Amino acid sequence: MSLVATTSGVDSDGVAFARRLVDDAPTRQVDGDPATIGDVLTNLDAQLLVIPPAQAERLVDEAPCIVAVVPPDAPRPARIATVGVVWDGSVAAAHARRWAANLARRTGASLELMAPEQAAGAAHPDVTVVGCAGSDRGGFAAQIAVRAPGPVVVVPLDVPVPAAP
Repeated sequence: MSLVATTSGVDSDGVAFARRLVDDAPTRQVDGDPATIGDVLTNLDAQLLVIPPAQAERLVDEAPCIVAVVPPDAPRPARIATVGVVWDGSVAAAHARRWAANLARRTGASLELMAPEQAAGAAHPDVTVVGCAGSDRGGFAAQIAVRAPGPVVVVPLDVPVPAAP
């Protein structure tokens, strides 16, 4: 069963928006230091961790699952119409693109590729997806998540992504 884990600091609208990313999975709140949260997420087999931007730099790197960074004041549309993917041609970006394409198919949204330097720009999709891997596991992705005005989903290369139907 899929599970969405959330930390304190994420409002109920943010959790509801993130649940739409994974087909309305049940939620559970987790808190603690990054290592403890990582262990809990692994034991719960969580599919998604929802956090506010203030926790991105410390948790994106440690999470054993996909992370949704949802600003407390971000617009949360009733329907996801556009999914943007930060595209730099890397293996991590291709992995994130597969996840984003699955989301776009499930929600009927359009899929847009975004240059890394426009990812923090003014024009934003309903959700931005970015991949991360290796020694930069969370650095680049966390920077985008902290600066973006809307929700950002970080898809680590070491987290399995289902094949497109």
